[in-house]
Amino acid sequence: MALFAEDVIISRLNDAAYVKAIVSNRIMPGAAPQGTRIPHITLNRVSTEHHRHLLAAAGLAQVRVQVDYWADSYLGALELADAARDALDGYHGTTTIGAQTASVKQCKLDVDQTDFVEANDSADVGVFRATHEYIVGIVESVPALT
Repeated sequence: MALFAEDVIISRLNDAAYVKAIVSNRIMPGAAPQGTRIPHITLNRVSTEHHRHLLAAAGLAQVRVQVDYWADSYLGALELADAARDALDGYHGTTTIGAQTASVKQCKLDVDQTDFVEANDSADVGVFRATHEYIVGIVESVPALT
């Protein structure tokens, strides 16, 4: 089984000392569990385009991944997003986790925005979020045609 684009992003962020210093191990796919300390990072796949040539798969996919940086201040969210951008934007190469590898042809920042997420009730406080969307060009397996 090959690695997913999300695995590559999490690995790159975990290897970035400045990101790790800010969020420790609070980098997770999907939604953060309730009660997760701020700051933290979540990521979700937005879409995947599987490239083709002639009548078959080309073995290359472009995966759009949304990465959200959650913090208790606007500047905190920006600082975390900027540290992550240093680790991700422009990356290409091979990522290895255990016995699995992924060949990344490009990791390109496409969307960069911020917002404030209001509290759900009076017991909560709102949080600041910076959002990046990356386009990750990754080599994928080619389905065998029978």
